[in-house]
Amino acid sequence: MMSSETLVNSLLRDLSRLYNDTNDYDVIIQVGEEFDIEYFKAHSNILKIRSSYFDSALSSNWAKKEGNVFTFKKPNIKPNIFRIILKYIYTGTINIKSVIVENNLIELLIAADEINLDELVDYIQNHIITLDQEWFKRNEIKLYNTLSRYQGVFNILYEHFEDLISNNPDKFLNNFNLFSELEDDALLSLIQSDNFKMDEIEIWDNLLKWAITKNPNIFSNFF
Repeated sequence: MMSSETLVNSLLRDLSRLYNDTNDYDVIIQVGEEFDIEYFKAHSNILKIRSSYFDSALSSNWAKKEGNVFTFKKPNIKPNIFRIILKYIYTGTINIKSVIVENNLIELLIAADEINLDELVDYIQNHIITLDQEWFKRNEIKLYNTLSRYQGVFNILYEHFEDLISNNPDKFLNNFNLFSELEDDALLSLIQSDNFKMDEIEIWDNLLKWAITKNPNIFSNFF
């Protein structure tokens, strides 16, 4: 006797076939910009059911419609990222440990949020928290800059990362190459953190170095 779980898996398997079957597509999405552009064919019903973003995007007020086919552009997402997103929408799965996903987790996180895939956003955040120190060494500045730009969005990851930095501020401030790469929002967020502990003179000294690095022409007349 087939279990309910087996029936559900069978349904998901059948639905996922649509990802590879574009014969009955009614959506064309132009993804990327300049020399990195791809066109993706999809089914509006699947997109609208799975994403409130697409539910709005595939309305007559937003997307163009040529005959029976919706067309619109997503220049701010790279094709390799959108391909992962689209497969997740159709299949409900993502190979989180694949090389392409591992190397693009931050971009994937931003794209998933933009397309309102909340479960995927939380899943990626929790996965990043479990990654080894080597990944964080390669991505810590980029990640913290991103989290600071999107304050209030990626809360799971932001709180975790803020605790790590606040408990060890020297990691940034005594490594000027890292510190100088902080964007304005990230720097302000770091200094304003309630858990941030560092002598005011040290903070001021590093802030001055950061400002000189970011604006060398302005400060050249003072030295």
